[in-house]
Amino acid sequence: MICLISQTVEVRAGPQGAKTKWVRIELRKVEILPGGGASNTFYDFVGSSPINLWQSSDEYGVLRSPETRQIIKHGATLVVDRNQLCHGPGDRISLRALLRSDTLSDTVLRGFELTLKEYSRFHPGQQAGKRAVPPQERVVIICESKLAINGALFPGQEHRAELTCSISENHTTTSLNSARHIDVTYLLCVKAIVDNVPTIVMDLPVIISNWQRGTSQEAV
Repeated sequence: MICLISQTVEVRAGPQGAKTKWVRIELRKVEILPGGGASNTFYDFVGSSPINLWQSSDEYGVLRSPETRQIIKHGATLVVDRNQLCHGPGDRISLRALLRSDTLSDTVLRGFELTLKEYSRFHPGQQAGKRAVPPQERVVIICESKLAINGALFPGQEHRAELTCSISENHTTTSLNSARHIDVTYLLCVKAIVDNVPTIVMDLPVIISNWQRGTSQEAV
């Protein structure tokens, strides 16, 4: 289980004060593979090191990173706008989707779907004298929603919608891509369902933290 560890860091300056640019720490993780012992225990820094606990900026970049993406497939353009790339437990994920017909004619946009998927991959290390074990992979749906549109599509016509889904407050697994044997990644999958046309799909990478929104904002 991955949990949030709350600690207090106090920085004291002398009578003359000090100009502070940032406060940094280094975090290390320990991975112990089945069997234990020194040969199965690994120590690594967590992510980039050192890590900024505080910096002199009023922007929490990961939380406030608007992005627009678009794909053109099957005679239509799918455009997705979102305001942030990182979410945490209890968050309501919200984005705006637009489907515009470029060459589609006399068909119907049945609706949009939004799904947050968790991809985990365990790749055990090679041990001397033993057969290599293939990686173990798992896909879990964290949250999803469907929105019916049932709107006609002709060249130049478009339909817009706001799509939302909510992460459980009890969600504890965070994005992890720096471990030796375990990777956890997340994707937001946006689908446009159109009659007589293959589903139009856009996958958006997203970072999932184990910090709730309020805790992240207090850290700014």
